[in-house]
This record gives sequence, C-alpha cells and structure tokens, in this order.
Amino acid sequence: MRFERHIQLSCYQRDYILSQTSDAEQIAKNAKRKVGHIYSEFVGILAIFTAMSFAMMGSVQVLGNLFHDVKLWGIASIGYALIIGGIYVNIMYIIIMTLLVGIKKLYGNDEKDAKYKFTTGIVTLVISVSMLMIIAGLAFLKIMK
Repeated sequence: MRFERHIQLSCYQRDYILSQTSDAEQIAKNAKRKVGHIYSEFVGILAIFTAMSFAMMGSVQVLGNLFHDVKLWGIASIGYALIIGGIYVNIMYIIIMTLLVGIKKLYGNDEKDAKYKFTTGIVTLVISVSMLMIIAGLAFLKIMK
C-alpha cells in the first residue's frame, strides 16, 4: 500500500514539475520576443538619430565652406550671409522633419489613419523667417549695386 502511494506521489510530482517547466518555457519565449522587439526599436531609433547627426554636421561643414570667402563684413557680405542662412534654415527644417516623420511611421500608432500632422503655425513661421532672411539679403545686395 505504501509503495502504491509513493508511486502516485511521484507521478503527481512529475506532472507538477512538467507543468511548471512548461510555464517557464512559455514565459522565456515571450520575454525573448519582447527583448528582440525592444532591441530592434532601439537600433532603428539610434539609426535615425545618427542620420540626423550626420545631416547636421554635414550642413555645418557646408555652411563653413560657403562662409569661408566672407572676409570683410560689409553690407554685401551680410546680404550674402542672410541669403545662405535663409536657404540653410529651409533645408535643415525639411531634413529634420523628414527624419521625424520617418520615426513616426516606424514607431507610431498601429492605426491606419495615424499620419503625422505638421503644425501649420510652425511651418509658416519657419518659411516666413527664411523668406524674410532671403529678401533682406537680396535687399542688401541690391543696395550695394
């Protein structure tokens, strides 16, 4: 009788251990999927911000090359600088917004109609400031002629 009870107890223990092992395997698989997903998101975000950094540094280098010839700060030089600065503001805004829209598309909501919406006030402000800089630069160049 005792031998039968020991065998039954062993069977119950084996079933319990197998169920615990099965649960632990399932938890480990879920954790592995989550870690892989987090890692891929991290790499994607890192890549986008690296692209932003390269774009910024490259544009600073371009600006340095463009302003290299400006030796004396006269009215013509200021006009030239304002025109280049206005164009630079537009280009940088477009690059940054393109990269941010890319981030939104990669890691935004899963809804089908979740599109990135530009704030019209900020877009208008950036375009207005850059156009004002270009017009002022052209005016300075016109004064010199």
